[in-house]
Amino acid sequence: MRIQNIAKKQHYIPQVYLRGFSLEYNDKSHETPHTRYTIYCHDLTKTIQSDKPIPIKSVCYKNYLYEVTGDDGKIVLPNYLEKCFSVLEKMFSEYRYKLETKVFITENYATNSFLTQEEKIFWVTYIIIQILRMPQVLELAKQVGLETWEKKLTDKQAQNIARLSCLPFFSEVTVGSKEAKLINFLFEPLKSMTFGIGVGLVMFDANIKGFYIKNRNCFVIKENVSRNLNNQ
Repeated sequence: MRIQNIAKKQHYIPQVYLRGFSLEYNDKSHETPHTRYTIYCHDLTKTIQSDKPIPIKSVCYKNYLYEVTGDDGKIVLPNYLEKCFSVLEKMFSEYRYKLETKVFITENYATNSFLTQEEKIFWVTYIIIQILRMPQVLELAKQVGLETWEKKLTDKQAQNIARLSCLPFFSEVTVGSKEAKLINFLFEPLKSMTFGIGVGLVMFDANIKGFYIKNRNCFVIKENVSRNLNNQ
């Protein structure tokens, strides 16, 4: 049964991210609406490579993935997380544009990092939230809840707790809170991370049914991303 006014297909890989790999992304005329962007898809479970691009909206989603339900089974706060992600994804689009404008400036290639502190904070935050919103992570959190409280929780209650605990949009994240501890746990490996930036056009070869990068120009941002981030 269709639930009114609630997004059914909820993407765990944002469509705005996938559009960066679409054939239509480099079309400067912007004649193609975002809803008609396409992408090549490789099914890892069936090891099948699509010969033709398919609509981005048809991949990387699960039905009602981010909805929280009450004791009666009805959805509460409909589309709440989807709206939160929408704000984050709008920011992603803006910061990606900033990044794209910088990667084509040859003077930047000689620098350790051309990202501002604000940009570093955004990208690290985005990566952490992207990890936490993945179905596998939410399922793992649910299983931990079921094991911790044994038979005191229903499957639905454990599912709700996983979303409330993993996704930092339901309450303010304060120092020492469980949400902050989880974010810090994921942030720790990112402190010494270097970012590889690739500039090029991803092409599909029907003969080999595979991808390659044309006019590739890659370099690495070497600066430690943890500089001053702990105070933000």
